[in-house]
Amino acid sequence: MPLTLDTPVLELKGIGMKRAEMLSQAQIHDLEDLLKYKPLRYEDRTRFQKISDLKADEEALIEAIVSITGRYTTPMKKMRIFEMVVEDESGSLPVKFFNQPYLDRLFKKDLTVILYGIPRLDDYSDGISLHNPEYEIIARESDRMVHTGRIVPIYRRIGRLTSRMLRQVIFQSLEALPKTLEDPLPESVIAKYRFPDRRRAYQEIHFPSSGEISNENDLKILQLHQTVFHQRFIFEEFFLFQLGFQLSKEDRKKVSKNRLIEMK
Repeated sequence: MPLTLDTPVLELKGIGMKRAEMLSQAQIHDLEDLLKYKPLRYEDRTRFQKISDLKADEEALIEAIVSITGRYTTPMKKMRIFEMVVEDESGSLPVKFFNQPYLDRLFKKDLTVILYGIPRLDDYSDGISLHNPEYEIIARESDRMVHTGRIVPIYRRIGRLTSRMLRQVIFQSLEALPKTLEDPLPESVIAKYRFPDRRRAYQEIHFPSSGEISNENDLKILQLHQTVFHQRFIFEEFFLFQLGFQLSKEDRKKVSKNRLIEMK
């Protein structure tokens, strides 16, 4: 059954009572609220780097396989460290997480992972390592359609709802929406400013198509939230605010007029 923008978040696939409560605390009650929760930024996961090409102090985005995992506590500061080594066809890279010992239950040998962070020169070797990178696990082949091989939206965490969880729910919800949505903007306004329809605008804001991001400048405009799809919703918000203000103004005029009539 197709979803609507009014569908409560509790009815969305992947959202139970606890997650619905977390979303409610962020003022997200229905699907429309969720679609208005725009990505914080975007990652170009069409162009991963090879481990052998990584340089210290430069942003790195890699897809690799976990080969070794372990954890230990430093003797002096008693800091708990989870460490793993990941590999791709070009080489291997140590990855360290500080005071997150639970990760040994999450990362297992032979898992495919995506890591994003800034490599640092390692104090104990001549090479580099990643410290506390952002991470995602590619558990199923279907994950690739949502979480990699494309421009991927990165969301600000909501409670325990991670960027990955939000991405999955939003992707599935967009898939279940009708092809067209009722549009609050008049057709004359849409034509005048050459705005895209509302359904496509939601899609492109959350999951930009490759045709819209063809070069570095397009990606820069996307990161700045200045695409025509973002502009469309900025205009829509202003339009609805003005419309609401105008209606309130008309209501105030009617009330004043009725009072004058009563006084007479």
